Amino acid sequence: MQCKFCSMHHMYGRTFRAFRLDRVIADLEDVRARGGRMVLFADDNITLDPDRLAALCEAIARARLNRIRYLVQASSAGLARRPDLAPAMARAGVDMVFLGIENVSRRNLEAIGKGDIVEYTRKAVRALHQAEIIVIGGMIVGMEDDTADDVYANFDFFRELEIDWLGDQILQPYPKTQLREEWFAKDLITNPDDYRRYDGYWANVRTRHLSSNDLQFHRWRAKTRYECLERPKALTLRKHPIYGRIQNYLIYPAQYLRHRLRGLLRSERDLYQREMRLDARLNRFSGLSDGPMPIAYD
Repeated sequence: MQCKFCSMHHMYGRTFRAFRLDRVIADLEDVRARGGRMVLFADDNITLDPDRLAALCEAIARARLNRIRYLVQASSAGLARRPDLAPAMARAGVDMVFLGIENVSRRNLEAIGKGDIVEYTRKAVRALHQAEIIVIGGMIVGMEDDTADDVYANFDFFRELEIDWLGDQILQPYPKTQLREEWFAKDLITNPDDYRRYDGYWANVRTRHLSSNDLQFHRWRAKTRYECLERPKALTLRKHPIYGRIQNYLIYPAQYLRHRLRGLLRSERDLYQREMRLDARLNRFSGLSDGPMPIAYD
C-alpha cells in the first residue's frame, strides 16, 4: 500500500516474501511443542494475497493447530471482498483481527491515500463479528481539515460499529513520509524534530481549525468519554470472560465515577492539563525524555 502517513513502503519497498506453507506450519508446531498459546502474525497486511491466507487457514485447521489463538493485521477491503475469509480464519483459531480503519471521513481517507474504505470497513467488521472474531480498530485523528466535530465523529463511528477494542492515535509526521513533506509545505507540523513524542499519543501537528493543544484536548476528551461509557460487547465477554467482566463491572464503572467526581471539582480543561502533565512526567521517569516536555508544541 502507499498510504501517505506510513513509512513501511519507504523501508521495505512494495514487495514481500512469503514462506512456504509447510514452513509456517512447522513453525506453529514448534510453538505448540514449546507450550505457546498465542501467536501474532507479523505481516502488516495478511489479506494482500487472499488465496494464500485461505490456504494457510485450511492448513492450520488440518494440522489441528487451531487451539492456538492467533492475532493478525488485515485490511477492510481485503476482508470485504472475500466473504469466505472470516469464517476460514475463525476455523483456524484466529481470535483477534486488527483493522486499519483509520477514519470515518471519506475526504480524510482520500487525503492520506487510504481510499474510500468506509463501506468495506462496515462489511469487514460485520463479517468478523459473525465469525465471532474480536475486532481491534485502528483510528487516526488530526487530519488537515479536522475540526473538533470530526474528532468526535470517529469515536461515534467506532461505537456504531461496536468495535471491541480501540487503538487510536493522533496523526504523526514520520520522517521520509509523503505526508510529512506535504505538511511541512503547509506549515501544519508544530514539532518537526523532537522524535521522543512521535508515539501516536502526543500532537505534533495542527489542523487548519485546531491548534496542537486543542487537537490533543479533543482527542483526550473523546477517548475519555468513550472509555468511561463503553462496555465490553457480548463477544468479548464470551471469549475473554475473566478480563471482560473485570472491565465491565470494575474498570469502566470506576473510570466513569472518577471522571464525574473530578468533573464536579474541576473543568474538563483543568483535568486535561493535569493528566497531560502527569503523562509528561511519567515519560521522563521511564527514560523516554531527558527534559521538560510541553503538553503541545503550538
